[in-house]
Amino acid sequence: MEQNFLQDKEGVFPLRPDLLSSLGEEELTLTEALVGLSGLEVQRSGPQYMWDPDTLPRLCALYAGLSLLQLLSKAS
Repeated sequence: MEQNFLQDKEGVFPLRPDLLSSLGEEELTLTEALVGLSGLEVQRSGPQYMWDPDTLPRLCALYAGLSLLQLLSKAS
């Protein structure tokens, strides 16, 4: 998704298949929900996502929050 952060138009973009293939059904559902709360729509077929530049601040906040949680889990 990083390559589309500077896109100023909406569009459908592919995801690398390996990003979702390693997730179990529950993890995939949770990932879709979290990304969906940011305003992006992830489609399993493809896989692809619908990019909306207005979602960037929420997506960055989600990324920062998840990164912090990952760091905290490694520290304990």
